[in-house]
Amino acid sequence: MTKEAKLSIVKIGAASFAILLVLFWISIFLYEMRNGIDMIFVVVTLVPLIAIIAALFMFVKKHSDSVKSGMPLKDERTLMLEGRAGHYTFIATLWLLVGFMWYETFVRDFIEFPEILGRHVVIIVLMFMAVAYGLLRVYFGRK
Repeated sequence: MTKEAKLSIVKIGAASFAILLVLFWISIFLYEMRNGIDMIFVVVTLVPLIAIIAALFMFVKKHSDSVKSGMPLKDERTLMLEGRAGHYTFIATLWLLVGFMWYETFVRDFIEFPEILGRHVVIIVLMFMAVAYGLLRVYFGRK
């Protein structure tokens, strides 16, 4: 498969994902509108939606520029930086999970803080991993 064919598949996938994301947001918006519209909901959900779609288009633009220039999408340095960022993210996530374990085992019982639900822990860990990996990849890429 040629690079141009792969690029067109990436473009179609990115456009499909963006359309599905917008349709999902519209369906949630219409559902929430039945109960009375809340402007906080619109702002809190619309800003990340726009950020995700902008990041998606920047990703596609970067790949199309790379294909047009004839440069490889990933070289040895990029793979090394991604591996290093992934390694540090993994270690930081383990420490975050240990912190949650200590909180649930000791801190919550002795200081009587509220319990953190399992679904909230999963959301926090996933968001932490995504943000940490992105920031570490940018940090190592600029060094």
